[in-house]
Amino acid sequence: MAESKPIQVLQLEVDPETSGGEFRIPVAGKAVKYLTIDPGIYDADDMCFTPLFVPRLPPLPPGDWNVGRISQDPATTERKPHFAKCNATKEILPAIDHLALAMGKKLLSNVYEATSSPHFNSTVVVAKFACSRYLTGKRPCTSASPVMGSGLDSSPT
Repeated sequence: MAESKPIQVLQLEVDPETSGGEFRIPVAGKAVKYLTIDPGIYDADDMCFTPLFVPRLPPLPPGDWNVGRISQDPATTERKPHFAKCNATKEILPAIDHLALAMGKKLLSNVYEATSSPHFNSTVVVAKFACSRYLTGKRPCTSASPVMGSGLDSSPT
C-alpha cells in the first residue's frame, strides 16, 4: 500500500536544461523524504508548479526509506514514471528538527528567519535549507549577507 497523499513539497530544485529535479517532502509531520527525478521524466515547468506536478507523481512506496529515485519505467517505451530505487539511510543527521522551526521572513531562496522555542528560547535565527547534502556548505557567506546589519547578526554595522 502506498503512503497517503497529499504531498507537500518543502524544497525543490529543477534543472531547466535537463528537466531533472530534486525534492524534499515531509511525511506525516515527522520525517523527510528526498526524491531525485531523472531527466526527461517530467517537463521542468510542470515540476516547478507543484499543484500540477504532485498529482502526477507515482504513489510513494511504503516502508522505512528516505532517499528515492523516480525513473522511466523500463517495462514501457513511454515516459511513464516509477520508483526505481528507495534507500533507508542510518547516518546521523543534524540535531535540530526543521519541522520544529517556525519560519519567518524569507531572506534568500531557501534561507529564512526562524524561531524554535525548544532550541533557541524563541530567539530569531537564520535557517538555510538545502535539497542535497552537497549544497549545505555551499556559499555560506552569500547566505549570511542579507543578515549582516539587519539586527539578526551580532556584528557591528
